[in-house]
Amino acid sequence: MASSRRAPAAGGRPSGEAGLQTPRREARSQAGAALEATTREVLLGFVRVHILYHAARGSVYGLWLMEELAEHGYKLSAGTLYPILHSLESRGLLRRSDVLQDGKIRKYYAITGAGRRALVRIEQRLGELVGEVIGRRHDETANARSHAGRRSAGGRNHSF
Repeated sequence: MASSRRAPAAGGRPSGEAGLQTPRREARSQAGAALEATTREVLLGFVRVHILYHAARGSVYGLWLMEELAEHGYKLSAGTLYPILHSLESRGLLRRSDVLQDGKIRKYYAITGAGRRALVRIEQRLGELVGEVIGRRHDETANARSHAGRRSAGGRNHSF
């Protein structure tokens, strides 16, 4: 008797199933997309803070910021960075100056008084949040190690 099951297609799945997703797989895919979008949103907030931080220390320009952020693992394209700069400028947090340099106009950004006030407020709140989130995780890790050490042979804790 011939099997009713079809031979696997090129992707290893039986033909006819290539585009199908189970409800569980689809939910994981949607959750993954939501997580990715949320992570991107938060990281772009960090980028905004980083821009304000450097602009408070002196005028900055796009290419320098892209290189600076890349040193911290943020690989931003001009299509991502410049809208952020324009947004900070339109909100009155940065002021732009156009400077002719080597035959090109370079756009420099400096922090404004409102930008400084916002940065101070952000630094305070960020400090509290990081202290709580990172401090708690550190405490939980230390507690887990302490409990694991008591359960291990001889009940000794090991410091590193």
